[in-house]
Amino acid sequence: GTGGGGGPEAAPAAGAHVLAALRAVAEGFWVTLGSALRHPVLLAALVLAGGALGALHVAGRGDEVEVWLAFAVWWVGLGVLSSIGLGTGMHSGVLFLWPHVFKVVAAAERCGNTDFEIIRDCWYSQAPLH
Repeated sequence: GTGGGGGPEAAPAAGAHVLAALRAVAEGFWVTLGSALRHPVLLAALVLAGGALGALHVAGRGDEVEVWLAFAVWWVGLGVLSSIGLGTGMHSGVLFLWPHVFKVVAAAERCGNTDFEIIRDCWYSQAPLH
């Protein structure tokens, strides 16, 4: 072809740009993570949190704490992803919140009440609501 940019030769160039962008994002992530992990306050907090979680496991309460942590990380993570648009412009309510709401409503209709635990049930969990 004589230019125009729409031919098959444009696809490899676009792929190279995408790979370069992904490489830059990954490098930025690792640099930021490495910098954060060298911060003494964050490092101390991680060591203390890990020690506390280990002690709770020894005491037999670690699983319950992990469920609450997973729940908090899930919804806070979704809030962060929603604020950046998930990179697609798709609203996270459509992707995550409404399926969760539907699952809770369906369980309430099935049970005839709302006296069940929803903390252990997130979108990533296949377990039914109890």
